[in-house]
Amino acid sequence: MHWCCNRPQSGIFVAIAGLLSASHPQFIWLVKVRKSLFLIPVCIKVLPLLTGFRFKFMAHKYSLIFLVGIVSVAALCFDLYPSLLGSYADRRFVLTFVILLTAPLSVFAGFGRMRGVVYGYWVFVASVVFSGLLGTSGSEFLYVESVFYPALLLSVVGIGYLISQQSLAVAGLYVNAVVAGAVVYSLLTPAVYLFAITDGVGRLDQFLPWGFWNIRYWSQVASWMLPVLPLAVMVGPLRDNRLWRLGVAITAGIWWWLVLVSSARGCAVGLIAASVLTTLLFGKPAWRWLRVFGIHLGYGLIVWSLFSLAIPWLLFDHPEMRTIGSDASGRIPLWYEAWRMSLQHFPFGMGSQSWLTHDVITSAYEGGKKFGHPHNMYLMWAAEYGWLAVGGLAVIGCSVVRRLFVVRHQMQSQRLAPEHSVLIVGITASVIAAMVHAGVSAVLLAPSSLLIGLLIAGLFWALLTRDIELGRDQGCDHLYGQVGWGRYSLCVIVVAILVVWQFEVIRYYQAMRDDEPLYLENVPQSKMPRFWIHGNFPRNEEWSWGGDD
Repeated sequence: MHWCCNRPQSGIFVAIAGLLSASHPQFIWLVKVRKSLFLIPVCIKVLPLLTGFRFKFMAHKYSLIFLVGIVSVAALCFDLYPSLLGSYADRRFVLTFVILLTAPLSVFAGFGRMRGVVYGYWVFVASVVFSGLLGTSGSEFLYVESVFYPALLLSVVGIGYLISQQSLAVAGLYVNAVVAGAVVYSLLTPAVYLFAITDGVGRLDQFLPWGFWNIRYWSQVASWMLPVLPLAVMVGPLRDNRLWRLGVAITAGIWWWLVLVSSARGCAVGLIAASVLTTLLFGKPAWRWLRVFGIHLGYGLIVWSLFSLAIPWLLFDHPEMRTIGSDASGRIPLWYEAWRMSLQHFPFGMGSQSWLTHDVITSAYEGGKKFGHPHNMYLMWAAEYGWLAVGGLAVIGCSVVRRLFVVRHQMQSQRLAPEHSVLIVGITASVIAAMVHAGVSAVLLAPSSLLIGLLIAGLFWALLTRDIELGRDQGCDHLYGQVGWGRYSLCVIVVAILVVWQFEVIRYYQAMRDDEPLYLENVPQSKMPRFWIHGNFPRNEEWSWGGDD
């Protein structure tokens, strides 16, 4: 089976594009892609010349590590840069640009026995498409998010493909580059703390964590990052450097302190689940990572005792701390509304962005507070793209879990290097923590979280498929054969779609900015961040404006 773009397949694509754009105006962008197909014969002759050295320029270890470090720092510390469009929008555009660069590379990756990933992906894509056709979203920009999530998955595989071409030493450097953003963020945090203390602020959670529109966006990043911090002193060329180890220790202490200061329940649930599941899955090989992880938690408790108890007590007589709620924080009506939406066109959804535009179904949500998402990523996908889409993601997850059991067997038989084993343990814990957190909140969709998550998930994919890419795993041959014209043709099609999509993202941003003053003036609600910081666009005019009656 080969991915190719011969004339019959190109004709099918043209026909489908014509039918969809004629019956559903929101798919007019497919016509633009269709018109660009004439470039394929030219591009497939040029691409082999550019990629004949297996992407040596793009995958060169130093350029790759440098770019990863820049993306990590940008995701966490964008306030240090001159803002062009606002930190939220700036991060979103960085994310879409990273997707544009890396998603096309996924067509060159090998899957071997992980064919379930491919099947699950196409089930997800099919459900997204049919939900858009059958749904009642009516959004002019529904295809922006409809393309975004499938492209994000491709980008994970593309980044993993780049990393898998390198040695394990480069994977260690990659971890250091990802952690670099957290180190910079933590070194700047004491300055924000001092400003808050000198201004007489007793409630530190009003200023910390800093640099995010909502502190919960930082919490999701922490779910990704905290399990990775132990790896920074366990693998890579800097693991024995005293200054680096000190910096990572300070970083871990400050990040854990911020988790406690902000009462990040979703993050705590994710980290606890990740620690337990990772230990149960890998057993003894996970103990080394778990030990360092526990030491880092101890550092956090020490910093919390000093910065949140001792110093505020001396300055303000009594410290003011954010309480940890024991309720669901109003999530139950949101979840029930999303559940009812998911059943309207079962097994498909109501279409992309339908959470914003649909007629409210349940009375509890109608009388409650509105958000740009139902505070649960899986229910949001089920509501908008259908349970079939969630099922496709579940197939991908099952295929990954099956591969993890293969990796565990390799660990037990000592077929993996110690560095490789501890990398898999820590990165697996990071992915589990983030996915569990996404089940109790939808802040995973924030650009800062997805930027860090994309880097970590890419490394996760590389570690799982390393033997496949190197051809050392018997029976794990490339699912689509050797790199040939078919793959180059598919790569060009993916690039064409993503370039057109990028222009649609820009158009969506401009329309959102035009609507923002009108929204702030007439809608008695605060902003609802989603794809953009003003995420309640497009929206259902009846309930968001309070009606005209």
